[in-house]
Amino acid sequence: MGLNSTFNDETEGSGFSEMPSAVPSPTSILTPVQRVILSGIMIFISISGCVGNIVVICAVALSKKLRCITNVFVVNLAVADLMTCLNIPWMVVAILSVDGWPLPDWICSSCGFTLIVCIGSSIYTLACIATIRYVVITGTPGRCQTLYTIPKLCTIITLIWTVPLLLAFVPIVFDLGKLGYDFKYSSCTWDTGHHNSENLSKILAATYYPLPFIVITYSYLKIFFHVRRHSRTVGVLLTVSSTVRPVGAITASAAAGSLPGNPPSARQISSQSHNPRENNPPREHNNVRAKINRRQVEVTKNMFYIVCVFLLCISPFGFSLFYEKSDPVIPYAGMLIFCNSCINPFVYATKHPVFKKVIWLILKCKFSKIS
Repeated sequence: MGLNSTFNDETEGSGFSEMPSAVPSPTSILTPVQRVILSGIMIFISISGCVGNIVVICAVALSKKLRCITNVFVVNLAVADLMTCLNIPWMVVAILSVDGWPLPDWICSSCGFTLIVCIGSSIYTLACIATIRYVVITGTPGRCQTLYTIPKLCTIITLIWTVPLLLAFVPIVFDLGKLGYDFKYSSCTWDTGHHNSENLSKILAATYYPLPFIVITYSYLKIFFHVRRHSRTVGVLLTVSSTVRPVGAITASAAAGSLPGNPPSARQISSQSHNPRENNPPREHNNVRAKINRRQVEVTKNMFYIVCVFLLCISPFGFSLFYEKSDPVIPYAGMLIFCNSCINPFVYATKHPVFKKVIWLILKCKFSKIS
């Protein structure tokens, strides 16, 4: 008893009883199964996205028919998405690392910096493509060439990359977060344990989501209504032109036969009643109307695809950054943003007839037939 009491007195006097408890190490919200699932999907996105975006860049470089104003932004989109897909393998390493980032810290920080810049550039490029298509389809002929000159195009491309670059420097310059490995989500983005991490998330969400979404939705809705209105106008003109009998259709013999005292013959009546150009709408009118209907359906489908891809891939992450209780959703929302970089080549390139032809020739290695 005396020995124990002496030991207790010594330990109390030495201050051991007042030592702080060990700080628990940060843990990830991902389970082992989630790590495997997310890693597998991201590897597929990285491979398919790299192949798709490289093919799009090569198609514009090899084909003279594809060198137009709109495709300048398509190439810029492909470059941004390609850089995003090239950084996804570092995210896979981060997700599979249970005990933290195993490589030098600067690799993870550089990955987070690059992803912020490239994803932002990709989103702003999508908005620019929507704006240019709106100008080309609804504007007067030649308006696009006057608005989008080479100096203006260079300025727009520079702004598309400058704004995300400035946002990526925000956590470095203003201490609004820290780029690098995040233990909570096992990702190479920014450290959510930083005291200003929440502000950084809201800044990125407010800058990358609302404005591009409004521009894209507005532009494609205006395009849809313009095409539908134009189709109806042309359809009415075709209907009127097919019901009005042309003056030249009255032949000399028919005119002579219709004079008083000179009734038309049975052959004249038969020839007039069986002339398709006089009694039925011309076949060319039906073909034109069918082409207009197909064009309207195609434009509608493309607009639907584009808006849906943006809503499904970008919106979840944009909304989740505003809410504190969205932790279980954020890893999957981030994966959807990567999916956007993989899907963009198929939505914006393969829907174009010339793009489809050139891409098919590239895949078959028939480069000599590309014009």
